[in-house]
Amino acid sequence: MINQIKLTFILFLLLTFTSQAQYIGAFAIIKDKDGFVNIRENNNAKSKIIGKIFENQVFEDLDALQNEKNDWVYITYGISKQKTGSSNKTENQDYGYIHKSRIEYLNDLPKLKMKIVSENNAEFKNDDLSIIIKTGKFIPKEHQIKKEDNFISKIDNQYPWGIDGIKPEDLIEIKSIKITNKNETYNIPINNLTGIYSPSFKHTQISIGSDKTIFIAMSNGDGAGAYNVVWTIKNNNVKDQFVFRDF
Repeated sequence: MINQIKLTFILFLLLTFTSQAQYIGAFAIIKDKDGFVNIRENNNAKSKIIGKIFENQVFEDLDALQNEKNDWVYITYGISKQKTGSSNKTENQDYGYIHKSRIEYLNDLPKLKMKIVSENNAEFKNDDLSIIIKTGKFIPKEHQIKKEDNFISKIDNQYPWGIDGIKPEDLIEIKSIKITNKNETYNIPINNLTGIYSPSFKHTQISIGSDKTIFIAMSNGDGAGAYNVVWTIKNNNVKDQFVFRDF
């Protein structure tokens, strides 16, 4: 009951005070020599273990959205994966507590600098790495659109994030994400881009972990269609893709 009240209060704050830029600041991974951290049902070490967060698995610190500073942090995390092509996509989320000493925020990792090349083209880079994200207009005839009760339920057999059931006239989709590291080039599979609509370069951040894992984080859409997506990439492979809302 307490967790339900807490979640309702977080939702109220998100709808009234929180900007999308703050969301990315709450994205995090764990730092633990064992490679995982237990998730607790309540905010103490004796509480029931309800799950685990593993190395380089992205989650969100919901307390950070309220500027709360607690020893035990309330988080949302992915709990199941769907196989999409050659990579995993996590779209279901749950909630629990982990100790703040085990948290490392993506905001505190080295970040790539962004350069917006055009309205539909942005490049993020450092001395060794370049990531180019290209977007473009959604063309309905190029997609399979399924409706239920006059609302869009699936596009190309994927849940459509960022549209809230109705396709805007000017809907934008991600066309490609290309990663170039020295002489190697890797394109994120199209299956990992399907369903990701209304992207925002303004609310995109790319961080690099200590083991050279790449975290591409975006807060997209607005209002009831707002959502987040983080691609976790290592050795030219999408290790995880977490798509979630802040409530």
